[in-house]
Amino acid sequence: MDTREIERMKKRSVRISLLAVAVVMLFLGGLIFAGQILSVRYQINSTLSYIVSQEGKAQSSGSSSSAAAADTDLANDRLKRLSKPFFGFNPFYLERLRTAPYFTVTRSSDGKISLWMSRDGLIGKTNAKELAEKLLKAGKSKGRYDFYFYQIRRQKDGGWFIACIDYQEGIYNLLRLLVWWFAALAAGLLLTWLISRSLADRMVRPMVENSRRQSQFITNASHELKTPIAVIRSNTELLEMTSGPTPWTTSTLQQVDRLSALVQDLVLIARSQEQETGRTAVDTDISQAVMEAAAPFRSVAETRQEALLLNITPNIRLTADGDSIRTLTSVLMDNALKYCDPGGQVSLTLAPGRQAGTAALTVSNDFAGGAGADLPRFFERFYRADQAHHTEAGDQTGFGIGLSLAQNIASLYGGELTCDWRDGVISFRCQLHSLEPMK
Repeated sequence: MDTREIERMKKRSVRISLLAVAVVMLFLGGLIFAGQILSVRYQINSTLSYIVSQEGKAQSSGSSSSAAAADTDLANDRLKRLSKPFFGFNPFYLERLRTAPYFTVTRSSDGKISLWMSRDGLIGKTNAKELAEKLLKAGKSKGRYDFYFYQIRRQKDGGWFIACIDYQEGIYNLLRLLVWWFAALAAGLLLTWLISRSLADRMVRPMVENSRRQSQFITNASHELKTPIAVIRSNTELLEMTSGPTPWTTSTLQQVDRLSALVQDLVLIARSQEQETGRTAVDTDISQAVMEAAAPFRSVAETRQEALLLNITPNIRLTADGDSIRTLTSVLMDNALKYCDPGGQVSLTLAPGRQAGTAALTVSNDFAGGAGADLPRFFERFYRADQAHHTEAGDQTGFGIGLSLAQNIASLYGGELTCDWRDGVISFRCQLHSLEPMK
């Protein structure tokens, strides 16, 4: 796992932490807020039911002010008793219900309207009568209209009794609570982001260090191996010059070639992990770089009796490192020719991407064995499946490194190397983005 993959894993863990905290806070906050709303509605409906149940008592006492006051005191006492904790809690805004203003409107069968108020100046008589008419026309026995919660009961004489509670202040308090809740959610997410990022940095620090040491070891080991490989090649060639080629010297030189290729691949992987290509990013003709890398493979295709088709859109320019683009193309072309079906066809396509500053590179080849192949594992380093990495010619020069290297380069350019198989053709696709030049 290189440093880029570790960085992506760190960012992914932070995002997951933020998502988990947000879901939990939203769920708990929503549950609490819904509970508060249900509690308030319960208190209001219970109070309205009590007021409605007391209808006519003040009027039957001669409509005296003392009787009205007594009726008001009874209702207010009911409000106080109903405002006790509900489901084990009693939020501060429920206390407002104890003094919530209310009024009643009685409409007799002959259309005469009587108005009673728990507090002076609550609502004008004209407005109260208009509100009562609107509620009667609505045809509902209870509900909410604007900031008023109401209940309506039909009287025995054919008239109507309407009780309304003005809970405007309580609704505003609920809205304030909602605003504070979202503010707490934002603060919680910010705190979670800071903590999770700090913990993620500490968690991946040993992995980053191990990746750096691994890359350094690969680079050092590759350089150290070059000398003995060169000595073995020189001695074997000298032996062939003096005694003539033998099956043993030929086999030795073949293995030396394989070791040289392996060392070169390891060096390229180490460099790609260090993101050295990003330091030399300049305006580059990608079309020319791809053509330069693909052209030498024509002779290889002819030798293997395979058709090679190049479809390269000219003058595609990106901010990139030409060497890395050539390496990516060479790896994909070598893989396609090496594992193409005998007498098959290999094609390379380079076209502008859908977005400005991007390019799409696709390399395809005939591959009948792709139906049963584990395609995602092709990009695993040192992976060699019999179906995918074996040819009838007995080619054993691959180490399962090339596609891993190609994927590293693709990720460096902000893309992802993907593989798909359809109708006997396997295709490797990569979306290349311009690099940010190092300042």
